[in-house]
Amino acid sequence: MPNLGDIAKASEIGYSGRALFVWIACPDCGTQRWRPLHNEITRCWKCSANKRERDLKPITFLGTGAPIVGDTTTAAAIGKAGRGIYAYTACPKCGKTRWVRWRQMDSLCTACTALSNSVRSGSEHPKWKGGVKKTRGYVYVLIPRTDPLFPMAVKRYKNQGVVAEHRLVVARSIGRPLRPDEVVHHINGTKDDNRRENLRLLTKQSHHSALVMQETQDRVRNLEVRVTMLEAENTALKASLQEVGDSDTSPELNLRRYNTLGDLPDKQVEGIVHAP
Repeated sequence: MPNLGDIAKASEIGYSGRALFVWIACPDCGTQRWRPLHNEITRCWKCSANKRERDLKPITFLGTGAPIVGDTTTAAAIGKAGRGIYAYTACPKCGKTRWVRWRQMDSLCTACTALSNSVRSGSEHPKWKGGVKKTRGYVYVLIPRTDPLFPMAVKRYKNQGVVAEHRLVVARSIGRPLRPDEVVHHINGTKDDNRRENLRLLTKQSHHSALVMQETQDRVRNLEVRVTMLEAENTALKASLQEVGDSDTSPELNLRRYNTLGDLPDKQVEGIVHAP
């Protein structure tokens, strides 16, 4: 442990550079540390910050007597940890007086802050979106705890719960909560289309069968569209071949016409039309 006033090079104490350092003690808290020899600041950074606060907000309460609104004091004078500056202020809402950090003199007390947050929750919160949330395409809504369908909630809070809207619609239509083994199937495959006519109540096994059938139907529908397109292309190709065959009967003229106009893009068709 070095003695007060000792001087050392930066490399000797683990610092970079070639400056000289002196071992000093903070005049306010007594913390000892190395300080650059050319630096005239003797206080540590915490005491320097507290001094700046005291310069902005001079101390008016020394810990004796009863404080009045507007008094400022140190943390040690009122039994708090740290070395910050505190102000004796009144809550702007209820008028309760208490010590707070002087930069928070206009803040509400703990009780008024909790009451304000509870009032602004739910539909009165500025970011309220109607209590509707989408997850993986499904719509979830909030219902109160007093609702008879509250046991269906997948998430439960103090006064409300979160329920899948498609399950809620079916449960209200049949007048009872759905069992865990019951599944609500979207007939048109759109997960957020929760109209009652688009929902069908199934068991897990029958729901799996319905999904397989729906995938098969979608596959067949796609194939039907593809077949229709191919038939249209085939009809257009036959019409082009017929037009070329009717225009000229000479194979040489047909070959020259094809090479010039490029009406028939398929080389295999060329061999069929102009075969000797």
